Amino acid sequence: IFFNSGYESGKNFAESRKSDWDFGYNIEGFKLKFNEWCKFDSNVGWGKFSANLEFNEESDSIGGTICINEAFIVDNKNKRKICSFIRGYCDGVAEVLLNSSKVELTCVQCPLKSKFKTECVFKIETK
Repeated sequence: IFFNSGYESGKNFAESRKSDWDFGYNIEGFKLKFNEWCKFDSNVGWGKFSANLEFNEESDSIGGTICINEAFIVDNKNKRKICSFIRGYCDGVAEVLLNSSKVELTCVQCPLKSKFKTECVFKIETK
């Protein structure tokens, strides 16, 4: 439920901002789209977003990481497993920004699994 809710929220949000972030369908354009998304969400209280994307022109694939520091949804005190909402949200936004390419986000670092980590890190790959 959390993932699906986040996914739909992310898609709807990205669709509403898509025309503002139309920087073309090239490597620099995709990087600018992700940077604008990260800047926007960082300024509205979701957490501090950053994206580090890598493009493989030979395989026509995109990979890298999406990091969220101080994510509002992390509940260390009660250990609620609600982080799938933010994963779904990022998945939905990324698919729209990548022109409907299917993406796979994998959690590689989670503040709920270590009290010394404050950053959510997702590995992103296109399918």
